[in-house]
Amino acid sequence: ILKTNGDATIAEAGIAKNPGTEIYSVYLGGSDEQENKNALETMKGIVNDVNKNFLSTNKMEDLAKLFGQIAQTITTETSGLTVSDPMGDFITLGNVQALVDAGVITLAEDGRSFTWILANTPAANVTEDKAAGTTTYTLTYPVTLNAANPNFVSDQSYPTNGTTTLTYYINSETTARTLNFDVPTVTATKTNTPEPPVETEYTLTVHYYIQGTTDKLQDDLVRTISENDGYAVDVPLSIGEYSYRNSTGDLISGVMDGNKEVNLYYAKDEVKPVEYTLTVHYYIQGTTDKLQDDLVRTISENTGYAVDVPLSIGEYSYRENTGDLLIGLMNGDKEVNLYYAKDEVKPEYVTVTVKYFEKGTSNELREAQSKQFKMENGAAAYDVTDLKFSSLDKDGKTYNYDSASENLTGYTQGDLSITLYYKVKSSEPIDPPVTPTYSSYTVTVNYYDKDSGEVIHPAYTTTQREYTAYDVTAQDKIAITGYTYVETTGDALTGTLNGNKVINVYYSKDADIDDPTTPTDPGTDIGDDDVPVTPAKPPKTGDSMGLWIAAAMVSGMGLIWLSLSGKKRKEEI
Repeated sequence: ILKTNGDATIAEAGIAKNPGTEIYSVYLGGSDEQENKNALETMKGIVNDVNKNFLSTNKMEDLAKLFGQIAQTITTETSGLTVSDPMGDFITLGNVQALVDAGVITLAEDGRSFTWILANTPAANVTEDKAAGTTTYTLTYPVTLNAANPNFVSDQSYPTNGTTTLTYYINSETTARTLNFDVPTVTATKTNTPEPPVETEYTLTVHYYIQGTTDKLQDDLVRTISENDGYAVDVPLSIGEYSYRNSTGDLISGVMDGNKEVNLYYAKDEVKPVEYTLTVHYYIQGTTDKLQDDLVRTISENTGYAVDVPLSIGEYSYRENTGDLLIGLMNGDKEVNLYYAKDEVKPEYVTVTVKYFEKGTSNELREAQSKQFKMENGAAAYDVTDLKFSSLDKDGKTYNYDSASENLTGYTQGDLSITLYYKVKSSEPIDPPVTPTYSSYTVTVNYYDKDSGEVIHPAYTTTQREYTAYDVTAQDKIAITGYTYVETTGDALTGTLNGNKVINVYYSKDADIDDPTTPTDPGTDIGDDDVPVTPAKPPKTGDSMGLWIAAAMVSGMGLIWLSLSGKKRKEEI
């Protein structure tokens, strides 16, 4: 805009304007700031506010400097440079994963085009020419000409790329500017590759025979192998129950210079008895802690086995078993888990301690005294009346007996502490203490034949003071020779005595059986008249389980039998 012909310049600007065009204004001849401002507002109105810069000077020699500033602004404010590069129709893009990983390019989903982000180009591929005011970016990637394309014609030029476009922004524009590159071409000549010569092939045949016969153990192996290729026969060392012995015919390995035929011979192995392992673990119940080392035995197939179960190991008693059965046939490896629990140790005696205090205070009048009483049937009868004094003297004072925290006679299931309380003697006469009176009740346990009602064992009775605890669990389900326990009825086995208690234990009579003879040796056929026996009840604590698990070896069907004599069996309970 010249001051002298501003109107003409403004008219030129109105003609030059078009959307997306950035206009830089230089006002030549302005003498003050207000004049320059008026000229700028006039220009903005003409070009619809697309004017981005306004520079002012009143000297012709400053124009070159102003135009240089405009050029520098365009260069430094260019941003967002990317190049879109699709491959030509006959071009296949090579491996560009390293460029993708470095963020230099982003690959399209079809794998045939990518976008080059110039700002991420490695510094080694960027050259700046400050004198010329240019910066050169270089990108190298592999491509191949796809001569397999059915439309490919030999000796014809094909573009290596589609339309390759540079996209960029000037200043803060929101509309991108573009520039298309020239695309090079490539010419190739298609030649026909001769088919490879046909190779000669031979047949390798392997037979699997029973030695001394032409009977085959399995189907022949037939393979086709190229001439002069090496071959090697894979010789199975065994086929079923037969083992390899020798071969005849062609060599087991060699070179295919003709058809080959190999005969492999096998002989039946001597049948060895199958053996299995019996393993017995001895665990503390509820844990995997072992009480003693495992018992491990090797036993022939279909032979009977029986696990000897110790009823106690140290202070632990047998409780239960899991895993395989305690008695059975060895038709596979067997594993038995025996579980033991520590017996509860009940005290043989209880201690009753008597203390002496002034009532309502912590003043101990004399040293405490103790007595021991023997436990019987889960409780001990005690009597400490002899430890009660009608009066005590301390610090010049006399104390008369007043009361006790517990009864001085009775039953207890554990150690007991009783405190006797005394009061300072008064001048008034003191009534003698009243000895409490108690009722006693009886607990009776009867033993009957369930079917006949006949008494089969003397009844158990115990008499205790009322409201004391009783427990006759030990008298329930006792072993009675010739009888098997059925049920218990009547009052509870444990509780508090608030009256007489009657408990009835019922049994059924066992069938008469003969005394057992010595168990038959394992593996011996005992005979058809032998009767299989299952123990009716366990032995007493301390016996070996082996005394009641009589396991002989199998007969023809693999069952376990116990031979019985003609005498009537008498069990000691």
